[in-house]
Amino acid sequence: REPIGNLDYQNGIQIMNIIKTLNQGYYKTIVLVTLNEVMIKYGTRFVRIIDGVITEDEKVLG
Repeated sequence: REPIGNLDYQNGIQIMNIIKTLNQGYYKTIVLVTLNEVMIKYGTRFVRIIDGVITEDEKVLG
């Protein structure tokens, strides 16, 4: 399940901000699997996997 898949926009943003705080403030590694590419801006690394093969692996400029 996607972490914000069933939430309205505002609550989804709040959850993503909490996840970002856990990562940056508490130095926790977060692996977020999503189909929503808008969520990329919350991360520091983007990995695209297609049919079990890594097709992209890059740092996110934020």
